[in-house]
Amino acid sequence: MLVGVMLGRSEARGCLVSPKWLGLGVLVAVACGVWITIADCLEVERTYYNVYFGRKGKAIPLEMQPDLMVLTQWKERLAFANSIPGRGISPEGYVWMKGVLSATPETFLMFQLAQNLALNGRPDDARAWLERICIMAPDKVVLNLAEQWESAREANATYRMVEWKRCEPRLISGAK
Repeated sequence: MLVGVMLGRSEARGCLVSPKWLGLGVLVAVACGVWITIADCLEVERTYYNVYFGRKGKAIPLEMQPDLMVLTQWKERLAFANSIPGRGISPEGYVWMKGVLSATPETFLMFQLAQNLALNGRPDDARAWLERICIMAPDKVVLNLAEQWESAREANATYRMVEWKRCEPRLISGAK
């Protein structure tokens, strides 16, 4: 556009800079961008169910992970979902986990972050993330995760430092 204005003011004519060619170029660029985004969305849709329903503590094989061009935050999400909570995570690791959660919020990932925080001696931060689950997730999901947390507390002493209080029941507007 800038080149077209400059050529117009200098009274020179460019063979490829006319309103028709400029509009066509913009249209082709937008169409390509939409096509790539839709292709990535379809790939994400394919892999979402593998992560959400099929994970159950197993890492997703590399050949089942998506090959994305635009939606790169999904790769980060899969890497976080495939990670196993453990000790010795660096501060940069926590910053990365929080970044993944800010780009793709998910209660399962919040629960996993809380597990990592508890295992690394940060019970207050773990409790704060567990309380965010109460705000974000439906009641059935919260009850399921609370049961998993209680099981983990019975099996691992480091989880016992984090007391996850039961969530307050939420009132749905218009319900009596």
